[in-house]
Amino acid sequence: MTETQTAELKNRLLAEREAISRNLQEHRGDRIALDTPARDAADRGDSEIERALEHRLALDDAHLIQKIDFALKRIEEGSYGACEVCGAEIPIERLLAKPSVSTCRFCQQAKEDHSHVESNH
Repeated sequence: MTETQTAELKNRLLAEREAISRNLQEHRGDRIALDTPARDAADRGDSEIERALEHRLALDDAHLIQKIDFALKRIEEGSYGACEVCGAEIPIERLLAKPSVSTCRFCQQAKEDHSHVESNH
């Protein structure tokens, strides 16, 4: 990977992190609006579903920020672009598609396969 490509990916990671952080702030504002008392059981049920969805989305965003921070740290350390499991070079196409990725396609597939097997037990 060239220095230009690395710089481009770093800029994309920073922009994505900023967008997600803004989104999290907006979700917090929406959550305050959802905390108003519901008038009837149906409204309360809808409010609970909306709160649960907002909570899940916030957790997903927070997890993605962690992955982005990890990728940015790896850029600074000089290990970005290498699979954190096997050490193989992650193809630039994969990094361009998802700059926060830290594993090669094969190790990611193995991780997903293992996770699928564990969830069936």
